[in-house]
Amino acid sequence: MRCIWLASYPKSGNTYLRFLLYHYLFDRMESTRQLKERIPDIHQMAADGVAFNPDGAGDLLIKTHFLFSDRHPYADLSATFIYIIRNPRDVILSNSRYTGAGGGPDVDRRNFVLRFIRDRGVERWRDIGFGTWPGHVASWLQASESMPHLFIRYEDLITDTPAVLTRALTFLGCQIDTEKIAMAVAASSKDAMRKMEQRERTQEDGPGVFAGQAEGNEFVGQGATGQSFSFLGDDIEELYQNTFARTAALFGYA
Repeated sequence: MRCIWLASYPKSGNTYLRFLLYHYLFDRMESTRQLKERIPDIHQMAADGVAFNPDGAGDLLIKTHFLFSDRHPYADLSATFIYIIRNPRDVILSNSRYTGAGGGPDVDRRNFVLRFIRDRGVERWRDIGFGTWPGHVASWLQASESMPHLFIRYEDLITDTPAVLTRALTFLGCQIDTEKIAMAVAASSKDAMRKMEQRERTQEDGPGVFAGQAEGNEFVGQGATGQSFSFLGDDIEELYQNTFARTAALFGYA
């Protein structure tokens, strides 16, 4: 068995891509338990004490937030990867919402953003092997020198979903069926994902992706793009530019 990584820094659209791929490859999803089984999350696998059989047949699509290195779990089984990248401004603000800072006063969000810029990422993510945001991107750029790959911008994924999903499926060697593409896009809408999360997040012992998600800390956000730091003070953008602009520019982010 070989691994086809769906890689990203947290809050960059990885789960959305998994939903799209699942609905195309395996038909409609009734529970995110099916997603965990068919396109697993390496971090949930570790938390659940689950491993896959490296001697099994075929390739496995698997989500990862780890930066790529020889210490990445199953690195020696890597076949290819798809990397989802998102404007780091939106990554920062989405992480602030997900970690709870976005629900408080703007001063709380400002403090979160300042810490993110200072640390070049979320300290907790760094400490468990995700690295900094620039370091994460750099590690997968380095991996692209020796591994077949596809880079996808989150903004393109949500503005022209059928076309980008077609690119991903073509990269994976799949036959393209336009009717199935349309079904996958409809079944993976933000509303559909949000309804599934609302149904599953109270199931503390449940098997799904959203099980145990706390009230007020929803996983599925608005998926906003092109956000500004202006409401947090004039100094934030300058600090951001000094830290993230060079790496972000590689993918067309001004």
